[in-house]
This record gives sequence, structure tokens and C-alpha cells, in this order.
Amino acid sequence: MDRVSIEKDITSAFLGVRLGKGIGLWEAQAIDDYETKEVQTANRERDQKQDWRLLDYGDLQRCHSSLSFFDADGMRFHLPAFIIGSIRNEVDDPLFHLIQLDEYSISKLQILSNIQRKSVVMYLKWCLEKDDYKFDHPSIRRALNEYWENQCYLSELESKKMNKYEPIVQDKKTEWLNLDEEERVELVRTYHENVDDELEGEPLTLHAAMHVIVENQIAMGEENVESAATRLIRQGLSRHEAVHAIAAILSEHIYDLLKDSSMEFCTKQYRRKLEKITAKRWRKGQY
Repeated sequence: MDRVSIEKDITSAFLGVRLGKGIGLWEAQAIDDYETKEVQTANRERDQKQDWRLLDYGDLQRCHSSLSFFDADGMRFHLPAFIIGSIRNEVDDPLFHLIQLDEYSISKLQILSNIQRKSVVMYLKWCLEKDDYKFDHPSIRRALNEYWENQCYLSELESKKMNKYEPIVQDKKTEWLNLDEEERVELVRTYHENVDDELEGEPLTLHAAMHVIVENQIAMGEENVESAATRLIRQGLSRHEAVHAIAAILSEHIYDLLKDSSMEFCTKQYRRKLEKITAKRWRKGQY
């Protein structure tokens, strides 16, 4: 792993990042010096905000302590300049802020994208190859194992997460079950908001919740529910309509439970109704 490759990866990963409302280099120095808000604001006027590649290495070295006072946006903007500057031996490295990770330090790294995290991982692995960092090797390995590589893995999982609900062709059972309940409800809500203007507010939330219960039962392989859905589709209902038919039966049972708190959910009765439901009966409102 050579220096040029690391620089290329860092540059590509952080290209286009701007400071935005984040804490700037000189602004952070004023914070470090316990200056007033007026001085901090004046210092911010000096700060580069648009392109981290234009940051001066001399300024980075003079303001190295700013790394301790950046917020998340400030860290994301300045980190690539510090890394590349250190690789070129122009600036002291920012290693401490990447390997000594307490809750505060991690909070400043949370908004990095997965591509940006991977480029930092490459930099840290490059440091492991250098004798200059031999003293830090144990801490670098620990940070890689306990944080950086784990974050990359979790981000990969997140990127594969189901982000759209399609009741007509919902066949991603594993992806569905990997979502938590709130995420499932939100996906169903979003779908209906786009296709049904009449449903909104609490009725929409209740409708989505019933959808989710039925989809959960199908995804988990509840035989009676799967059989009912398959039968209804074969008889001419769309998959979405089949889910509605099953949800209607389920809603009826839940409504009875709400009317009489002493009652218990009768699985046998639910199954019997699932066995009897047909597309013809559903269209007539008989279920």
C-alpha cells in the first residue's frame, strides 16, 4: 500500500465536502483559547469553507489542536487535509483522534460516509506498515477491530436494507424481517401516502400496522396465512388485495378483543376464517 494510493482514495472519498455550519480551523483555535463569541465569529471569517484541498499546511500545523474542538462537520471537512498533509510530512498526523476513541471522539466521526470510513481504514492500515508508528500499532489495531472495520460492515448492511415496500410483489422476506417494526410501518405508510389520498393521519397508521402484521406472518412462514394469500391471488385478487382481505379478518378479531378485555385471541377461529375466505366472498364484503 503506497502513499499515492492513500492520497488518491482520501481525495476521492472526501471530494466535494464543504464545511457548511461546522466549526472552522481558526474558529476552533478561538474556542481552544477560551475567546469570546465575537472573537470566534471573527476567526471564522478567516476559515476556508468551500474546498479542504485549499487549506494551507502551515495553518494546519499551527492549528493542530483544532482537531480537539471540531464538531462532526468540522472534522469531516478538515480530516482529509490533515491526513494527506501528514502523509506528505507537512503536518503532524491526526492519528490520536482516529484511534483513541471515547464517546466524544466517536460522535465527531459518525457522519462519515462508508466510502470515507473505508479510506480512513486504508490510511490506518498504511500506518501499520510504517515503523514510525510502531508505538501506536496496538492502538491502531484495536481501533480498526473495535470501531472502523465494524462501522464499515454495519454500513454495508444498512446499504442493503430494504427501503421500499411493494405489496404487489413483496418477496423479500429476509430483508423485511431484518427491519425493525417501526421501519416496516414507515415503509407501508410511505407506500400508501403515494397511492391513496384518502388515507392519512391515524387511520393511515392503523392501516399500515395491520399491513405489517400480515406481512410479518407471511414472512415468518405462518402456514394458514400464506395459504390464504396464495389462494386469494389464484382466485384473481392482487397480492395487495389479498393482504387487505387477511388484514380485515385480523382486524375483526382485534376489535373484539378491544371491546372485551377479558377475551383472548382465538387462533383457531382466526385460522378457520382464513380457510373460508375466498376472492368472491371478499369482493362481496363477506369474511
